[in-house]
Amino acid sequence: SIILEDSRIFELYIVIKVLDKYFKNNDAYLKRTELELNYLRKYKTPNNNNWRNAFITLSGLGFLNSKNNLSEAGKDYLVYDYFEFCYLIYDSYIKEYVKEILPVIIKKPTLSLSEINFKIKSKFEDKDVLFLTESGNRYLSSWLNIFRDDYGFISFQSRKRNRVINYDPAEMSKNEFITNLKKYTNSLEYLNRLN
Repeated sequence: SIILEDSRIFELYIVIKVLDKYFKNNDAYLKRTELELNYLRKYKTPNNNNWRNAFITLSGLGFLNSKNNLSEAGKDYLVYDYFEFCYLIYDSYIKEYVKEILPVIIKKPTLSLSEINFKIKSKFEDKDVLFLTESGNRYLSSWLNIFRDDYGFISFQSRKRNRVINYDPAEMSKNEFITNLKKYTNSLEYLNRLN
């Protein structure tokens, strides 16, 4: 399982690229708040005033060490462009969440978060699903933002329920997935700032 509350995949990607660019071979303890204020806020991402969650996620993935530097696992991901990175995160960590959420939305795109939550929990004998249905609808909201902003599975306006399904990754090859990702992602303005 993975915690992605109030983070986007492109924010994770920005953090690892910034750490590599400015702190390569650095063994000192890096203060997260200084990194945020001096390096990360210039990207003006959706969670620009709270990069803490990106650091929590990256730590949970094992991509950061105890000094907030890139771990060996984090360094392994540096070779990938954003689209490959996004695909690998999907395939390795979030595919199972997509399998639970997206079919519910595809069946009825206008469901409220509470209705989506209820339908997912009903599949699991009304038990909460870790990082999905627990904490009310907070995690669900984060997942839908990732589905829209990073992957482009769906499109919708914030706080609106009129969702449009752009594509379903369930049966796609990696190449088809990346082609759709490039077409529908909302991350390009942030990635252009990175470049």
